[in-house]
Amino acid sequence: VLQPRGWECLVVVDRKVEEREAHLLEKAAEQFHEYLPKRLRRHKREGHIHDLSEHNNFSDPTIRTLYFQQGSYVGDGTASKAITGLGFTPKMVLVKANDATANQSIAAWRTDVMPTTLAVTNGTNALDGILSFDTGGFTVKRESSPTSGRTNESGLTYYWYAFGGEAVKTGSYIGTGGVYSVVGVGFQPVMVWIQTNSDNLVHRTSAMGAEDYSFTADTGDTTRTQTLDADGFTVGASTDTNLLGATNYYAAFVSSDNLHIGTYTGDGTDNRTLPTQAMAFTPALVHIKANAGHTPK
Repeated sequence: VLQPRGWECLVVVDRKVEEREAHLLEKAAEQFHEYLPKRLRRHKREGHIHDLSEHNNFSDPTIRTLYFQQGSYVGDGTASKAITGLGFTPKMVLVKANDATANQSIAAWRTDVMPTTLAVTNGTNALDGILSFDTGGFTVKRESSPTSGRTNESGLTYYWYAFGGEAVKTGSYIGTGGVYSVVGVGFQPVMVWIQTNSDNLVHRTSAMGAEDYSFTADTGDTTRTQTLDADGFTVGASTDTNLLGATNYYAAFVSSDNLHIGTYTGDGTDNRTLPTQAMAFTPALVHIKANAGHTPK
């Protein structure tokens, strides 16, 4: 008998199993192997954070988990404030204060391969605002010198979100000044974020047409992120994503059960429900960017 019991696999074999029974047992094992990835996908939709490879020595390289958490904290003005309880080690974190003054008006982000934190617009170096990525969380620091993207001013509330897991790949490449294909991502991304340390954060999704968009009032550009490829993406000659000799940092996302990307045409009405066809989950984060020059929401 082979049956699933929670995350365990109970196997009982009679010593007198005949050849036919052995065949049935093997068939049941195959069916259970098919059951595990389906259970993983359902488990993710239920909001639980589990890595199936930790159970039953199961491993399937085609299943990539996208971990996501969000939250808030009140800054204490110190040089080290730990944000814990994520349940995973993040690969990418974005932080934004609920304050619109010059030093707080722009969000800051960092990936696990970036040496410093960057503001999402104009590439302002926020130094070590996001100080480190830790087991189950991250640490922020008060930096007094950045003109934007601060992360730990005393008394201010900060909102953050974090991504992790095999479904997000972080990396970097050196700009060539011409069309260049970034390979080795390991999958065809459905979304890519790219930024140098001197320009705006640019993002492209599989739903966008010939243009990508920055996190500013941007009408789009065809020379930055040109295509999303089988093992990476291709950038053009724009200095925003391929400045000669500059280091460009990226975060690439593969299609996942808890990630939905799409497009819609505005109709000017209130209380509009999107998308037209319901998603398989209730979203915890939504990004919207128009192709008409509006700042992303």
